[in-house]
Amino acid sequence: MALKVLLLGRPGSGKTTAAQYFLQRAATAGLQATHVDDYDLLAEKCRTDTGQRRFRPLIVNGRYCGFDVLDFSVMDEVLVEAENLVERHLARYPEKGLAMLEFARDDYLRALHLFSSGFLRDARLLYFRIDVETAIRRVHQRYCQTGCQLVSEQILRGYYRDDGFVNQISLIEKIFSLNQAIEICDNNETLPLFLQRLDYFFELFLQQEARTELAC
Repeated sequence: MALKVLLLGRPGSGKTTAAQYFLQRAATAGLQATHVDDYDLLAEKCRTDTGQRRFRPLIVNGRYCGFDVLDFSVMDEVLVEAENLVERHLARYPEKGLAMLEFARDDYLRALHLFSSGFLRDARLLYFRIDVETAIRRVHQRYCQTGCQLVSEQILRGYYRDDGFVNQISLIEKIFSLNQAIEICDNNETLPLFLQRLDYFFELFLQQEARTELAC
């Protein structure tokens, strides 16, 4: 089993919470799991962008707490890096590997074209659907709780206003010849309900992978 899961959705939609929960479930299931978050890759590039040509650091009360991207080409670069990290992990654990890649974009159809041929075909795509106002509120709550990973309201209302993902699902499945249907997880309600849905999707992905292996 070499299970590849892409976690998609606006900032604040629950991608990181899902990844952390899946890591716990994976450990129980005896899987070697990793979580690649493109925010971490972007944060490293922001750290080295001393001229602030590609990023604008977000400073609150004199303290660094996140960044806004100014040069959006950097978001293409980190997806290529992220693919390499995912493939490296699954090559290391071909029988019991789980690699999760988390990222948010304003145009997923374009973003998915950045991956190499075949990378997406056997991947499971899970999209977390929330409205913009909920995203803004949750990002602010996350900042208040952790003091980090702040995304400005300007970016959330602008760049992330409408990623058009749901309307592109059929087209994405066809263009990339996905072996499995794209799944949508609504996350506008309570955390316990969200975790129940995550349990469902985790079991679903394991069952799909098991059927795929039997068919080979």
